[in-house]
Amino acid sequence: MTSRSCPLTKTPPGSRRGVQITVLLGLVLLVVLVPQNGGVPPGNTTKPKDVASRNNNISDSSIRNGEVITQANTAVLPSPESKQASDTPSTSGKQPRITISLVTSFWAQSPEQPVSPHRREIEEAILNNINNPHLDQVAIILDGSSSDANCNHFKERMDQLNVQFHKQLKQHNITVVDTGSIANKKRPTLTCVSRNDKQPNYYQMFLYATSPKVVAGDVVIVANADQAFDSSVQEARRLRENAVLLVPTSGFNKDLVPSPAHEHFLFLHGHTSQNYTEGVKARCRPRMLSWDAFVFHRTLLEGKLVRSRDFMRNTVEGTQDFFRMNEEGAENAAYWALWSHVQNAGYFKTCDVVQMWHFHGFEKMHAHLPNEMYWDSPTGKVPEPWRKPTIMQRGETPEGFLNRFVISNQ
Repeated sequence: MTSRSCPLTKTPPGSRRGVQITVLLGLVLLVVLVPQNGGVPPGNTTKPKDVASRNNNISDSSIRNGEVITQANTAVLPSPESKQASDTPSTSGKQPRITISLVTSFWAQSPEQPVSPHRREIEEAILNNINNPHLDQVAIILDGSSSDANCNHFKERMDQLNVQFHKQLKQHNITVVDTGSIANKKRPTLTCVSRNDKQPNYYQMFLYATSPKVVAGDVVIVANADQAFDSSVQEARRLRENAVLLVPTSGFNKDLVPSPAHEHFLFLHGHTSQNYTEGVKARCRPRMLSWDAFVFHRTLLEGKLVRSRDFMRNTVEGTQDFFRMNEEGAENAAYWALWSHVQNAGYFKTCDVVQMWHFHGFEKMHAHLPNEMYWDSPTGKVPEPWRKPTIMQRGETPEGFLNRFVISNQ
């Protein structure tokens, strides 16, 4: 994959400076990425469990802070076309294949309710990820679930959209071309956890993402629901166990987005749409100071997030509350909370190795809450959640990762 956002300056042959730069870039790559067959824990020869065979019955005690879970529903979307080729395990003596789980949250809605434009965008981003053969599991935390709106309704809705999507592809004689080498040609397992409480906060999201009762993958991606991944997500299999990737969105440009996300976008906005005029632009810059996804090995964080207070912030009322996805600066604060628990890991920001595309052109579904504080830290240190957000925290963030990109020559 060619890096657009971090071009390399050519150095004349024999230049000592060129050698130093090459060595430095090689060290950066070695810190974060390893070959796909070398990314398993030392001495771990156990074959990863099949995603569909996991027991998804979750006890209330597995997730903290009063969360109530009503059901966990696991299903695999059937293909309207011919059955996909099976993911045959390797018998060549290589290390077990690293599996990837995507975890996100979505709100339940009754089938009788009208679908808002932005909800429809999120649905298509989720459907894109469910159809992405480079993911092994897509786990949806469905908040606000009830007898009228739960995982069963969500799955039925996804099934309907999936049939419509493939029908439209056939109608327009479109073949989805995947640009990567497909290691797993089966669709990822869809795991839906019904939750009758409100949207989970970031602390609860990371507890979900590190719970083996919810997540089956070795590598976990916690992302906003309106992010659509392409084949580059397979690079996450090469992530070292002691590294965390913070992935900014690549925005959107219909001429740059590869298959299959491009076809899902066309399905969303119609084949007569020439431009995505709602304001989403393609972007992937070295100084992107925001991100919408966290990528890590589940075992890196499992059992280590013991201080819920690190995932809280001050409110205008003088109290403290947990921050959630989509709140102003929540992703920055979540990074600080992770670092406060696991300081011996390397934190790297990249959107040119693992790319995700933002299906968000319509108006947001929520307004800023009256007690929502803005994190005033776009150019400095991410503030601790209990410090006053109005005070600019100068200095470099831990690991100095804000200006650091992972450069891939592949």
